[in-house]
Amino acid sequence: MGLCNWKFLCLGASLVPHSLSLPHLQPNQQVNNQTTVHQNLGPASLPRLNLTRPSNLDGCLKDPLTKQLWNKMGMDQHVKQYPGGLNLSLSDYADKVGATNFYCGIGNDCNPSQTCLGIKQQDWYALAAAHRFNTFVNQIYEATAYALGVVSDLSPTMVDDLIPDATNFWNFAAVYVGILTAWITGTPAALFGAGVGSIIWMVMMSTMFVSSAAVWVVANLYVPDPQKFTRWSEVIYRLQDFENHMQGALSNFTQNVIDSGISTEQGLYGISKGGNLFDDVQFRTESEIQSDLEQTLKLRSLSHILRIQNAFVTRGSQPCNGDGPNGALNEPGKLSYCDNEGIMMNIVLAGEKDKEEPVYNAGMVAQKYGLSTELLTTTAWRCQQKYGVYRHPTVVNATEPYDTSSDCLFNLPVCDLTDPKIRDKKHHMSVVEACRKLGKLPI
Repeated sequence: MGLCNWKFLCLGASLVPHSLSLPHLQPNQQVNNQTTVHQNLGPASLPRLNLTRPSNLDGCLKDPLTKQLWNKMGMDQHVKQYPGGLNLSLSDYADKVGATNFYCGIGNDCNPSQTCLGIKQQDWYALAAAHRFNTFVNQIYEATAYALGVVSDLSPTMVDDLIPDATNFWNFAAVYVGILTAWITGTPAALFGAGVGSIIWMVMMSTMFVSSAAVWVVANLYVPDPQKFTRWSEVIYRLQDFENHMQGALSNFTQNVIDSGISTEQGLYGISKGGNLFDDVQFRTESEIQSDLEQTLKLRSLSHILRIQNAFVTRGSQPCNGDGPNGALNEPGKLSYCDNEGIMMNIVLAGEKDKEEPVYNAGMVAQKYGLSTELLTTTAWRCQQKYGVYRHPTVVNATEPYDTSSDCLFNLPVCDLTDPKIRDKKHHMSVVEACRKLGKLPI
């Protein structure tokens, strides 16, 4: 499906999260002393996300399909050591064990429940694993068009709203990579939740999928001519090409699994070993997935847009004695939050000469995009606590899966001024200078 089928997404429809409880503000209400007339439009402005659903296999089950059952039945050995399995494709294997018309692939529904009678138990469970894999890749394929539609609407709107002079913003190839990477890495978690398992990373981080995406970005988006992408409408055509490229790569990956010998790493054995296909993956409703996907893309895109402006989070830079909730700051250009322990966290921009700069149109972050400062700052702090350092790759590392859990959906460097190593040595330094020199933040 091309982006031409999502025309109304490209005309400025706004997004609202459903999955998190966020403050609702009325139009024209003041946020950080800034009055804005923008409305947070409802989900009716977006299309419905329709996904392939897994078939009900209960009629054939003696025991629930679980990772534990897979290992208990010795399924790895069965698939890996199957006679002739090195050269036996998935379709040929299905025919051999009596499951005729079992054809997996993009757009196909290979359902073992139609042929459960007369098939040996281990072979039936192997076909059930193939069905689960087939459902996964079809859902990712279908979500691709939807996610690109959201990105094509969200990114230029955020850029115009949150960057003072966005004229040259889209000339930075790193920003393209960042926002497209946000979509790539965010899709699996949004579809399947945090317990996604290694199988989804095998699909999403395969050489044909993400590595080829990085090559596409470099070849098509890094251009020396500053006028080439001054109009967002031209970028839309590039995104449509990108969508076709990614869906084609996923189709090729899926077909390669189907055509490879079932006992090989490239075939059924490789994608099902260890029972990873049945590892804590929950199939949820389309509305839940749509909500999480939108929220993921908003958080990732906002993170990149703020980071390109040298944004970071301060923790404990001053006491909670402001005019906002719990003593947070309530001033134009401030994104401020005070927790229940009385620690203030602010999102600020590191300017020249070690000065803090206000965030342009800071009030829109909550009012138009529904993202509270509490959500943003606590998410960034939780991510940094988890890893010990700020991690924000602009290019996907296919050998080291990036964390798609909620811990790092919004990621900015955090300067913890409650740390004695910074607090006791700060003296007369400004906050920006202390965070640069003592906190070693990349700002």
